[in-house]
Amino acid sequence: MKLRAKRPLYIRGGVVTGEFETDEQHGRELVRKGFALQADGHEVPPHNPISNEPQALEDLRARAAELGISNVGRMKEETLRERIAEAEKAAAEQTEGEGEDGSEDGDGDTETTDDSQ
Repeated sequence: MKLRAKRPLYIRGGVVTGEFETDEQHGRELVRKGFALQADGHEVPPHNPISNEPQALEDLRARAAELGISNVGRMKEETLRERIAEAEKAAAEQTEGEGEDGSEDGDGDTETTDDSQ
């Protein structure tokens, strides 16, 4: 696959700028990540998000770590997805229960009632 580097790239032990050739899989990854453009003007088909690429698992692990989930390196993809969904749901519920100032009703005012009337 013939590509054009957007910035200097370290490939096969050397720095390349301008046009260069690489194998199909590597070229698609460089284009997908925004490091290169296809030199011949043909559009690269969009990345299939359903594929079982290792990158997808690494992205899940990174998201899980952001949410404070421990031992993400040992989890399978399905388990990671479940734990992430649970953590995101818990975070959303916690956010809904608190206002900007941390008050329970969310409007920032202290609610008082006068039952003496």
